[in-house]
Order: sequence, then structure tokens, then C-alpha cells
Amino acid sequence: MEKNIQKTNIPQETNEYGYIPTIDLNCDLAQSWGIYKHANEEAILPFVTSVNIACGGHAGDFASISKALRMAKERKLVVGAHIGYPDPVNFGRKEIPFVFEELQYCITSQLSFIIGIAKNLNIEIAYVRPHGALYYRCGADLAFAESVAKIIAKVSSWLYFVMPCGGINLSSVHENVGLRTIGEMHLDKIYRKDLSRKQTFSNLAKFQTFEQALAQAKSLIYQNRVLIKGNKKVRAPFRTIHLTADKPYSVELAEAVHKMLTNVKRLSSFTSVGDYTDFQIDDLNEDIKFSENLKYVHI
Repeated sequence: MEKNIQKTNIPQETNEYGYIPTIDLNCDLAQSWGIYKHANEEAILPFVTSVNIACGGHAGDFASISKALRMAKERKLVVGAHIGYPDPVNFGRKEIPFVFEELQYCITSQLSFIIGIAKNLNIEIAYVRPHGALYYRCGADLAFAESVAKIIAKVSSWLYFVMPCGGINLSSVHENVGLRTIGEMHLDKIYRKDLSRKQTFSNLAKFQTFEQALAQAKSLIYQNRVLIKGNKKVRAPFRTIHLTADKPYSVELAEAVHKMLTNVKRLSSFTSVGDYTDFQIDDLNEDIKFSENLKYVHI
């Protein structure tokens, strides 16, 4: 019997019963190499539903990957392979001009590495998320994104492909390759009107304060819209939010976002059966804005 759900003026995509999509929270793990460690990684784990585990490209060795997989299993988190250019010196943030065969070897070897370790621990790898320069190239170049998707699909067509939300049409990758795509948003990045961002790390603009990142979270969670410069809002077809661990406010922000999503019953991994929820939002019409003294930081 069809549920009698009161529909509200919610700008999100809904299914036939008026349900709206749930939102996944993800973070990176195993972003280390030998004695080089990444701070705050584990502190964010209580607030996420999925984890992107580095698999030997930009970071991640057998010890750190095994540890990350065990932590994810203990917390019953969905696990994804965090692939990147094999350049730990530059942390995968420098693009490498691979031909297709080289790119195929790069991605396949990393996926094989983490899938092998995970299988030993009875853990399933559910999705793939690119890192750094590989991530931004996928968000700006459709042909390149489709090449990456084809390589992933050869390993397993059941994997999800987490990609930047904006820049290219995610549905095109799904339609042309057949791999399921998931749009991702960041809370600390500054987006253009088309949801694309600067791709060079030296010019990548970021929010400076906790309050600005929190305002972005409210807009995404309550209205499915991204705040861009000038306090304008753009609809975003996303299903997951990436939480970084390298900001002074990272843990505080992760806790606040987790609480917001839990309160409106919208927190769930994108791989779960419960893809939609019937929650109602009281403050839909809240005028969410960045503070007037919004400043941008270039790193």
C-alpha cells in the first residue's frame, strides 16, 4: 500500500512516494606512508558512514591499509578504494600524463592490492574514489572520467564510482560505461556556478572558517543547494559529503554535520537499501548565508 506522505516544497529529487535521498558522509584513511602519518584521520571516524582507504598510489602501505580496514570493519563502515597517481612525494597532487595502458596498470594494481588485503579480512570494497589530481581530472574531463570508469568496471562492474559533483555530467559516465556514479560535495571548497572548481592545488580556493563550512553544510543538507560566491545557491545532485581531516576545525565540523543529518534522519551510506527518507524539515525557508566578511584562502 502506498504511504500517505505529506509532500513539502523540498527542492531535492524525490521518488514516487515523496521520499528524498539520504546523505553519506565519507573521509580518507591510510593517508600515510611508513613513518609519515596524517593527523586527525581516526578522530573523524565516529561521524562518517564510509571511508576511502588509500591503496598504495599516493599513500598507503600494507600496514596502514590493514589497520584502516580493521577499523572500518569494527565500526561497520562502508569501504572504498582511494586510488591516486603513484607519486607519494607530491601526495598524488601532481598530474602524471599517462597513456591509457599506463593509467590502467596504475588503477588496476591499486585496486588489486586493497581488494586482496580486504578479502583476507572478509571485507568487501564497495566503491572507488579518486584522489588529488586524478580526482580533479575526472571532474573536468568527461573522456578521462569514462576511461577511469572503464578500468574500474573491468575489475568489478558492481563498484560505485564516487566523483566530483559538477564540471561534467555524472549520468553520462553511468550511461556510457554502465558504472554507477555518486556525486560528492566538499564543505570547505569554493565552487563556481557550474559546480566546478579550480584544478590546480596552488590556486585552489578554500573557506577560512568553521562558520563558512557549516553554512555550506546547512545549505546542502536542508536545501540540496551549494552556496557559491555572492551568497547565491545552485542545486547539486550529490549523495555524499567529503569530510577532510586537515583543518583546525575538522573534527568539530564532522561532529556538527553528523548531528544535523541524524536529527533529520537523513544519514545513511549510499550503498544501503534505505536510499530515501520521509523526513520533514522545519527550517526549509531559513535564509542560509555565508558571513558578510567571507574571505577566501588560496593554498
